[in-house]
Amino acid sequence: MVSKLSSIFFVAYFLFVVSASGKAQEPGENGWTGLSAGQTLYGIQYRQDRTVWIFDRKITTCSEVVERLVISQPSQTKKFAVVMCAAGEGPDHPHIVNLVSGAIYPIISKGIGPDKALLDEWVNWSPNEEYALLASGGEGFQGPMVLANLKNG
Repeated sequence: MVSKLSSIFFVAYFLFVVSASGKAQEPGENGWTGLSAGQTLYGIQYRQDRTVWIFDRKITTCSEVVERLVISQPSQTKKFAVVMCAAGEGPDHPHIVNLVSGAIYPIISKGIGPDKALLDEWVNWSPNEEYALLASGGEGFQGPMVLANLKNG
C-alpha cells in the first residue's frame, strides 16, 4: 500500500513540475508578470537562449541577450500588451505588441528611450483600444506620460 501511494505521489509531483516549468509566474500587484527563460505568456516567448519572440518573429529591438523581461496584463480585448526587455541592469526597451497579428511597436519618443526616462510598469488602455497611456519616472519624480497611438502604429 505504501509503495503504491509513494508511486502516485511521485507521478503527481512529476506532472506538476513538468506542467509548471514553462508557465509564467502570477502577475504582481501592478498586473505585470516577469518571465524566466523558457517561459511563454500571451504568445510571447522568452527562450532559453534569452531572446524574445512573438509567435515566430524575434523581437529584434530587444537586446541580443535579454536578462529581464516583464509583460503587462493585456488590453481589455486581449489584443495588445506592453513588453519591456532589458540587458542586465541597463534600461528597458519598451514595446507594444499586437497579440493577434504579432506586430511589434517599439516605444521611442523624445522623452522615452534607451538613454532617457524609463517607463514604469504602468499602462492604461483607452476603452476603444486606440491609445495606451504609459507612465515614466525615476527616483522620487514623475516623468512624462507617453500616449501611444495603437490605431496608426
